[in-house]
Amino acid sequence: SYGSVCGANDAAAEVACKQLGYDFGTLSTSSCSGYGSSSLCGASGSPVAAKNLRCEGGELSVDECLREEADDACASHAGDSVIYCGDEGSSPFADGALRLIDASGAPALSLGPHTTGRVEVYLVSTSAWSPVCKAGFSSGAASVACRQMGF
Repeated sequence: SYGSVCGANDAAAEVACKQLGYDFGTLSTSSCSGYGSSSLCGASGSPVAAKNLRCEGGELSVDECLREEADDACASHAGDSVIYCGDEGSSPFADGALRLIDASGAPALSLGPHTTGRVEVYLVSTSAWSPVCKAGFSSGAASVACRQMGF
């Protein structure tokens, strides 16, 4: 049956993404509810397929991984796992892309006229987001960054 997964390990994200045809996968470090004003958690009452999905990495399908039956603790979907899938040689973001991280540490998905947070830049060379140092970050630079992010 299909449904969300209430807790998973990094290897489970890798196996799930490879099963879907991607080269790699990674487990989000943020909770499913921690994405700005958006929630990636399953809808209340929707099915939960498994709890604590644990793979070792060599499996060809998540069906080969260990799991527990979902219980009442999973019903709220607050523990739903979020994974990101990608392909080798492709970057999910353009070099120099900017994003705003809100107070909870999650990317700010709802951009409004009074959205605040920490600016991060994506570096293809490291395949990672990096905070922008505030030293030397002028109001002009802030204006350019805000325009690039759609403000």
